[in-house]
Amino acid sequence: MQKRLESSLDDVSASQTQHMQRMFSNLDASLRDQVGKTGEAVQEQLNLIDQSMQRELNSVMQAMGKNLGQIANQFVKDYSYLTEQMSIVVKKAS
Repeated sequence: MQKRLESSLDDVSASQTQHMQRMFSNLDASLRDQVGKTGEAVQEQLNLIDQSMQRELNSVMQAMGKNLGQIANQFVKDYSYLTEQMSIVVKKAS
């Protein structure tokens, strides 16, 4: 009777061990899958952030280029006016 009890306990113990190994194996696979999905989601978010930054940078550069062109145009107008006025002053002084 004791041997049968020991045998039954050994069988139950072995069965529990196998069951626990399967559970840990499944848990490990599930965790690896979730970590992989999380990594993909993070990479996708980084790509979206990068694209957004590129769009914003292009927008800022275009605005700066437009404003610089306006400043240069105004400088040319002001410089032309000043040279005309200087020419008049020089002619009057002569």
